[in-house]
Amino acid sequence: MMNPYSSKSVCSAYRQTPRSVPKTLAIAMLYDEVIKLLGEGSHSFETGDFEAHYDIMQKAVKIIQALNAMLDFDQGKEVAVSLRRYYVSISAQIIRATARRDAPELCLQIQKQLAVMRDSWREISKQENDKAFQEGTVQSAGGPIRDARI
Repeated sequence: MMNPYSSKSVCSAYRQTPRSVPKTLAIAMLYDEVIKLLGEGSHSFETGDFEAHYDIMQKAVKIIQALNAMLDFDQGKEVAVSLRRYYVSISAQIIRATARRDAPELCLQIQKQLAVMRDSWREISKQENDKAFQEGTVQSAGGPIRDARI
C-alpha cells in the first residue's frame, strides 16, 4: 500500500485534482492539510504519544517538500525562488518542532505562518476565478507551480 503522504502520492494527488478545482486552490488545500497535521502533531505530543507525533510531523514535512518539488522556476521566476526559501524554512521549523519540548508552541507558530500563505493562495484563486468569469474563459493551469512527474 502506498503511503498517502509520500512526495510521490502528494504530487500525484495534486495532478489528479479535478479540473473544477483551480490549481491555486489545490495548493491552499495542501496548506490546510499541513495545518491540520500540525494540530494533530501538537495534540499527540501533549498526550505523550511521541511516536505518533513524530510520524505526523514527518507527513507534514513531506507535503511541504512536495510543494517545493513542484515549483516551476522557468515560469515562476522570483516567486518560485521565494517560495523555495519559504518551503525550506517551513520544513526546517517543522523538523525542529519534532524534537523540542516546546513542540506545541512551535506548531502553533508554524500553523499561523501557513495560514497567512494559505489565505494568499485562496485570494489568488478567487481573483483568477473572478477574472475568468468576467472574461467567460476557463482558468489556465499557469502559475509558479508545475505538474511534477515524480
